[in-house]
Amino acid sequence: MRRIVIIAASMAGVSCATRLKRRLPESEINVILPPSLEGLQSLPASPGPALRRIAQGLPNLELLASREVGLLHAQDLMPGLDTREVTCTSERGRLTIRYEELVVEIPATVRLPRALQKAGNVFGWPMSGFAADPSACDAALRKAARETSPVLVVGSGLPALDAVFLAREAGAPVQWLCTAEKETPGIEPHLLRVLLRRLGLAVKRTVLPETTADKLALTVSPDGDVLEAVLLPDGTRLNVSCCLWTTPLMARHPLLREDGFVLDRYGRMEAAESVEPGLGVYLTGSGAALPAAVLPLPAGLGGAGTSVPLYAGGEEAAAISAAALVEKLSGPSRPDYPRSPAPALLGVRRTALPEEGLTLCRAGFTLAEAQAHGLEAEHIILARSCPAHSRGECGRERPLPEGGGENALLLTLIAHKRHRTLLGVQVLGTGAPESAAEGLFTAALAALAEGTSLEALVLREACGLPGTMLARGAAMLRNKLAGAVMGISPDELLDSAAAGAEFFILDLRAKPEWERRRIPEAYNIPLPQLKKRLQDEVPRYTPLVLVSSDGDDAYAAACRLAGLGATDLYVLDGGMDLWPYEDAGE
Repeated sequence: MRRIVIIAASMAGVSCATRLKRRLPESEINVILPPSLEGLQSLPASPGPALRRIAQGLPNLELLASREVGLLHAQDLMPGLDTREVTCTSERGRLTIRYEELVVEIPATVRLPRALQKAGNVFGWPMSGFAADPSACDAALRKAARETSPVLVVGSGLPALDAVFLAREAGAPVQWLCTAEKETPGIEPHLLRVLLRRLGLAVKRTVLPETTADKLALTVSPDGDVLEAVLLPDGTRLNVSCCLWTTPLMARHPLLREDGFVLDRYGRMEAAESVEPGLGVYLTGSGAALPAAVLPLPAGLGGAGTSVPLYAGGEEAAAISAAALVEKLSGPSRPDYPRSPAPALLGVRRTALPEEGLTLCRAGFTLAEAQAHGLEAEHIILARSCPAHSRGECGRERPLPEGGGENALLLTLIAHKRHRTLLGVQVLGTGAPESAAEGLFTAALAALAEGTSLEALVLREACGLPGTMLARGAAMLRNKLAGAVMGISPDELLDSAAAGAEFFILDLRAKPEWERRRIPEAYNIPLPQLKKRLQDEVPRYTPLVLVSSDGDDAYAAACRLAGLGATDLYVLDGGMDLWPYEDAGE
């Protein structure tokens, strides 16, 4: 009988075992779990935010046993790769288990600087795997919330934002030091600005553009057991109550001492091609390398390459690697066990703060990542109001409130300029139901994975807000790529004006909105009056920047003007709802 032994470190390893048992019912599947998992089965009445997050990924051990999967709680594991045996210590004593294939789940963990490895108030985040003990982290966060002392978050991109959300879930203020790490899944700057406005004064962010986490000047107690302060490059000393350290995320495992196992550039563990067939050892988990996900672009358009970065860490990466390994070990899927969908391999990452109504999903490239990979990329931003109905309904019943919207969906699409297919997508929900944000993201993700053209997305029959919003975004992006209508970000507009470029900024919003909040240099003509007033009040030969609340009306007007022969037409990305700077008002 074929025997597969799985050393599980999180729910991904357990999921791999149950799927293999369904696919290979005649095989013997054994799962080795850490003893600490048994203690996490009964949660306290009021678990802290770190424990709640870890508890969401705990398996039902009774259900697992009922599926005829062998369970063993053990520690001190010693895989014998040459003898195909695993030696471990359990409550039954010392055991030796033979295997034909060995699956080792490799969780990605945060590598703390040497000076902080004994500090009891510094926690690597995300805490991954069943062996994580979140109780000390929750106690430190509760103490920071009671004393209103800031929690220091160090890192960049989505992992750092997830740590910010964790501290805010505990009710603690946050000081985020945004370092210059490159191998991190990024966030589009305009979405980050909306998030920070939504979080308000509770989160202070300091950008350290030339500083990586390992170069921070840290003050540690004489015994090394407490991080007391951090010194910023400008000389400012920040006192620290506790710290969530998010970078770098990388695989750490005893197998790295064996020949043939190495880390790739993203900090993920991989085995040389000569290792797996000979030893029957397979890696899975958030710290295991996955095959490069390649976007469906024609040859010659990829620049430096079209592989999507698949960073270490994240529950999504662990689940994806488990599904991919099941396919590898069990062979092609039968019709009743369909293959995992292709979108799963496109670097999907997600974080959420349900208490604040915030959900952020991303896949593929950000605009900066695409350009760094040599891809000719362009992007659009589209916002929609989304009242938080209990049924999760969304629509355009009212305009977005000022400052990014209380209940809104924001869609960012990145596309290849010549091939006109998607390179990346990000969706932010602020106050909207999570189902609305995830529904929009799922629709865009399918288009990204399938290489659907913008023209096909525009013509595709839309269903509900996700479909209509995606089709509208594709139409905006198509018009932008055609050159008739171009987009311009707030930063690009201000930088161009400072460099001497001349623009006529035309605000198309209603007079009351204009009077409350506007760009100082803008001229107001409400959209219904544009046709009557256009010839007399708008200069013909000056580049025209059109502004509306969320960018939608401005794009529609720009397209009509382009049809009349107008040139040098720009639309302010995201409209005034995403304008991040001080503005005038009466």
